[in-house]
Amino acid sequence: MRVAVTLFHERVSPWFDYAPNLAVFTIEDRAVISRHDYSWRGMPVTDRTSQILAMNLDLLICGGIENRLARFLTSNGLKMVSFVSGEIDEVMAVFLTDKIIPHTLVCGGICHRTGGECCLR
Repeated sequence: MRVAVTLFHERVSPWFDYAPNLAVFTIEDRAVISRHDYSWRGMPVTDRTSQILAMNLDLLICGGIENRLARFLTSNGLKMVSFVSGEIDEVMAVFLTDKIIPHTLVCGGICHRTGGECCLR
């Protein structure tokens, strides 16, 4: 399985259109086999969508994405989990347990506001 995640540093990018990078993971037997990062700096959204579709991905995990763009990608056979936020390693760990759904906040149990235990767990 090939899974792509839009990146801003090592976090899921909050908005697809402005993500500076894309990470593509190859998954086998619930484990990450490889990761390849692609630069999207300055790339128009139309080129991003063409690249994603050409990669023959199984799933895109992203933050916010426009409805028309999400419909276009899914109508071309790409599965998508959108409005996800968190550190990429934690997001992938949750994905590998089959528990990632749209609007997932992956925080590792630490409150980003107070530094204490996360109130969302």
